[in-house]
Amino acid sequence: MSFGLEYPFSEEFSIAGSWGYNRSILRPESFAATGIPDLHSTGIIGEIKWKDLYYDIPFEYGFLAKTSIGWNWGFDGTPDYLTVNGRIKWSLNPSRKHLFVILGNAAWAQNLPVQQQFRLGGSPGSRVLPMGRIPADEYADSAVEYNVPLWFFPGGTLSSKVFYEIGYYKSDIVTRTLFHGPGLGIEIYINNLAIPALQFNVAWNLETNRYQFNVGVGMAGGNPD
Repeated sequence: MSFGLEYPFSEEFSIAGSWGYNRSILRPESFAATGIPDLHSTGIIGEIKWKDLYYDIPFEYGFLAKTSIGWNWGFDGTPDYLTVNGRIKWSLNPSRKHLFVILGNAAWAQNLPVQQQFRLGGSPGSRVLPMGRIPADEYADSAVEYNVPLWFFPGGTLSSKVFYEIGYYKSDIVTRTLFHGPGLGIEIYINNLAIPALQFNVAWNLETNRYQFNVGVGMAGGNPD
């Protein structure tokens, strides 16, 4: 459960705040198997954002930068914990409605409960990792991407992209782990939607020499701005 407000100082600059309540109770047999305690906390998050974006079918261009900090009070054995997040994205049209993107994401936390850990994999910046399967208390990733429309059909666009990503992650039980590698994908955009309605990606993690395949539908395929 959460509640939030945003105040725009201009068309580009805004601040936001939110309050949330988190409660997760495991069955006794699940606790016995995993040793993970219940989660019970409430907290606040403050965010500062600069967003100067414009839409030109099928892509969104411009600049985005935002950072947030959150503090949560724990109850019933859940520790108090701190989270810090940041994101930057620069998109431009180099030629004929192509899309060139540079992006970066980073997050850090202190005393983060297992249920609230950041999840990497399958999103821009970490598509070389298994989709949504990498938990972390700290991470940073970045990507460079080039996207070319292949077919403008009534109501949408089919496009193809290539990308390269690099980053790291760590947690209480995993030491700092580097990942990087190239990838390519196919996307289908619906007109007036700045995120792909459907996408399929193949990426190669050069650190592990493993390939990752993922399919995304709507926001499940990436980080909304």
